[in-house]
Amino acid sequence: DVQHSNCNRTQCAEKATMSVLSAQWRGGSTFAEQLIFTTASKQIFLLDEPAFACNALMKARALAHGRVLPDSVRPAVADANLEALNCDFESFNITALYQWQQLRGQLSSLHQLQYQSSTSLWRACNSTPFALRALKTVRMIGSLRHFLRGCRKKGLHNVRVLQLVRHPYSVLRSRLAVLQAGVTFTSSAYQLKSMDWLPSHLHDRPDLNISKLCSMMLKDVRNVHEMQRRMEPAMLVHYDELLLDPAGTARRVHLFLNVQTDEQERR
Repeated sequence: DVQHSNCNRTQCAEKATMSVLSAQWRGGSTFAEQLIFTTASKQIFLLDEPAFACNALMKARALAHGRVLPDSVRPAVADANLEALNCDFESFNITALYQWQQLRGQLSSLHQLQYQSSTSLWRACNSTPFALRALKTVRMIGSLRHFLRGCRKKGLHNVRVLQLVRHPYSVLRSRLAVLQAGVTFTSSAYQLKSMDWLPSHLHDRPDLNISKLCSMMLKDVRNVHEMQRRMEPAMLVHYDELLLDPAGTARRVHLFLNVQTDEQERR
């Protein structure tokens, strides 16, 4: 049963610990999401790529999976993610958001995303002020600064940023493997379609250019370093460390987020 809170949205936001896991498409974000958010003992409210269901962005069809967003769209994506993290869904298609979370939960085996209805999703977000409220996105690459600017403008100083970093060659190889397998992305499902290997219209895609990919990733790393210099809560999480030492890396992340793992809870 949902436990209703006795605080308004602003009060809940001030009390809640919030976290954003930002990554690159094919950067290992699903594995990181599973490891980090399913091994904590405290209740977690989780959203996966909520900006996908923002009304304005749905109409603009601006969030093609893996594509580098145009500069004009990045502030809107950052604003949508910030609104979702703050349980403000006025600019969202709440039914599409619920269905999207259901789909992502099924594909990633994350039970936290499998809400029973759009109403239960809204209530869960607004009724857990003392639990970790988390969001994962692969659509803010190179534009983390827009999100951080929005946090400061709203006076949200309790948002802890996790920036996942994977070797760019590994990211690119994974993206190419997806294309080679003929996996395309739609708003409702993953579908397999036959396609030639790297057709000519994909040659100029920025997300398949190693130099451009590195440039976008470097922007996010610099933003995290700037946050750390300002003593703001930000942490770089290396994908290779998650693979080589998943338990140890999860413990360090949970310490940063002020949550305990199930193992630590039992000790």
